[in-house]
Amino acid sequence: DKLSNIGKLITDKTGTLTHGSFTVKDISPIDIDVDYFLNYLVALESYSSHPVGRAICHDYKNRKFPVVNNFNETIGYGCEGDIEGHHIIAGSIKMLNKYNIEYKPSNCSGSIVYLAIDNKYKGYVCLADTVKDDAQPMVDLLHSRGVRIVLLTGDSEDNAKDICKKLGIDFWYSGLLPEQKMT
Repeated sequence: DKLSNIGKLITDKTGTLTHGSFTVKDISPIDIDVDYFLNYLVALESYSSHPVGRAICHDYKNRKFPVVNNFNETIGYGCEGDIEGHHIIAGSIKMLNKYNIEYKPSNCSGSIVYLAIDNKYKGYVCLADTVKDDAQPMVDLLHSRGVRIVLLTGDSEDNAKDICKKLGIDFWYSGLLPEQKMT
């Protein structure tokens, strides 16, 4: 009964509207060999608890990677650690900004993980997540009852816009940290 009186629904994306099982869609190293790029990225992400980190590692389970020392993960930003005498940073634009690393933003639609080695931007990996089969019918049902839908996501503006356009979601806030979704 109470649900029939709501005028607005606020939702997260990953695991709610999408499956949360990412696949690598694009690997774009800059001024670095792709194997070297992946060696550091996958080694670092293998320590991560984030679904994106696990997806990056998925296809490389049987490959041997160098040891990561001083690993640190910051929720909503990314992770960092030391590998073979290099400081490796993998994460969002927020993570690069935290260290004042100059970068070229990706225009890839998806979840993007940027990589820096010794505070030098070295490229990105773009991952895709698939929309759940019941997401569109649910959005349509809510709209038919006059409910506006707002998406809250840590993803990029472009990715938020794409998913909202695809599903017909009314509005979104992107680039949010987990605690920002609660306020």
